[in-house]
Amino acid sequence: MSKEQIINDIETKYQQLGENPETYLKGLLHAKPINYWDYVEADTLLSLQKPRTNFKDEEIFIMYHQVTELFLKMMVHEIKQLVYEPFNETIWLEKLDRLNRYTNMLIGSFDVMKYGMNYDDYNTFRSSLTPASGFQSVTFRLIEIYCTRLENLINEDGKTRLPNNPSTADFFEHIYWKDAGLNRKTGKKVTYTYTV
Repeated sequence: MSKEQIINDIETKYQQLGENPETYLKGLLHAKPINYWDYVEADTLLSLQKPRTNFKDEEIFIMYHQVTELFLKMMVHEIKQLVYEPFNETIWLEKLDRLNRYTNMLIGSFDVMKYGMNYDDYNTFRSSLTPASGFQSVTFRLIEIYCTRLENLINEDGKTRLPNNPSTADFFEHIYWKDAGLNRKTGKKVTYTYTV
């Protein structure tokens, strides 16, 4: 594509948006080129680890869970396209392949938890993080909700408490992760570990 064609396409684009193309072209003269570090906000990303103890491997624990959340977000990104876009077999197969790759990477990454930390240190610093738990991952809960019907997220005890024609609110009231942290006799939370 020639320079002239590129400029014509830019002018057409901004005219269609009701904008002045010359303003954008002048802006390009002063815009700083972007680099990798700024684009992925590496400074911010690498400053998000805030250990609560002096155990060095706690930082590994934090990073592992942050990476896991990013992978789960990638999965949600693909699932949303499957849910909201018109069905196209080629696109579905591509998205399912991506989801399989992300899942395999998550499964393989668990070795970081298994071998990447001192076992005794982990068992000590982990108690200082109570009641925080990976079980509280909202991103994981989104994946569950996207991937199955709500009634499949109700445990056997919860199913006995559902009315005959349950509403969406009824399902959410008895969804397994809420059920796990609630004493049904007293109505009080047993633990915050399971709270979402």
